[in-house]
Amino acid sequence: GPGDTLVIFGGGAVGLSALLGAVAVGAKQIIVVEPNESRRKLALELGASHAIDPKATEDVPAAVKEASGGGVRYGVDTTGIAAVIGNAVNCIIPGGTLGLIGVPAPDVQFPFSVLDLIIKCVNLKPIMEGDANPQTFIPHMVDLYEKGKFPFDRLVVKFPFDQINEAMHAGEKGLAIKPVLVF
Repeated sequence: GPGDTLVIFGGGAVGLSALLGAVAVGAKQIIVVEPNESRRKLALELGASHAIDPKATEDVPAAVKEASGGGVRYGVDTTGIAAVIGNAVNCIIPGGTLGLIGVPAPDVQFPFSVLDLIIKCVNLKPIMEGDANPQTFIPHMVDLYEKGKFPFDRLVVKFPFDQINEAMHAGEKGLAIKPVLVF
């Protein structure tokens, strides 16, 4: 909501959509952690206050805490990677919430225990399909888009179907956040 602080791990379609939503509702600090340079650049263009390269940052939670002034109230993980989720937990202030959107492999062990969560007082919130009511959420998002407050079209790059390989390559390289094939 307005004035909140948020860290987003992963600057793909889901992470940058979370960024757009946070900007639309007036979040104060939005930090995106993403290894791809072009995605970090786009995150800043779309309203992120900071974009951190985890591969060039020795201590990601410390960098997030420095950028946010001590930690964030909310976090979103779109990666499903255990080590990244562990970093995300360490960015959240006591009483804060980490939304888990990325789906880890079934046998993944997280680098923290329930005791760590209790001591840090971090809430984990699994999120499936946005945890929203489509009948109210979609019209709200369309309204935000029409008002210029949710420019999701900036994430879409269309490719003719016969360029499917180019579309995949563009997505892998971060040249297209959401490659869309057109028939």
